[in-house]
Amino acid sequence: MAILKTNIHEEITLHGNTHHYVTEKEISEITEIYHRITTIPAGVDTTIFSLHNTITTGDDGTIDLDEVKYMRITNLHSSVSVILNLQIESGEADGTADGNVAIALEAGKSFMLHQPHDGIATVDDSLTAITDLKDLESIVVDSSSTAVTIEILMGIS
Repeated sequence: MAILKTNIHEEITLHGNTHHYVTEKEISEITEIYHRITTIPAGVDTTIFSLHNTITTGDDGTIDLDEVKYMRITNLHSSVSVILNLQIESGEADGTADGNVAIALEAGKSFMLHQPHDGIATVDDSLTAITDLKDLESIVVDSSSTAVTIEILMGIS
């Protein structure tokens, strides 16, 4: 088993003062890395991965939801944003999403998630804090009218 080390380094000079912020995280018991750089065609909503809580023989390309400890999606395009549609499942992840959260991912920026199992939820009719989190079932990328390259990295135990 390996340790995945992640670092976020932020630096800004504001009013003549330089500020540095570093967040480091070690994620233990990583046994597998899923890494992919792929181009999302213009005008085609593309599922970049699916997560299930039980993997069977017919689940080609599906990743075990319970084993994902870290994921990062980076928009590698220099000027075009994409929309990440996080497909949410209210039950255990068996391949049927019944909710969605859309997030704009600007050019050159990343989206990170450390817990796809019971790690996300949406309620469109309530303004109260959500504490009953659900499973991430898949992510669909909408690149609009321009083909965009994205990078996916997951640490899996």
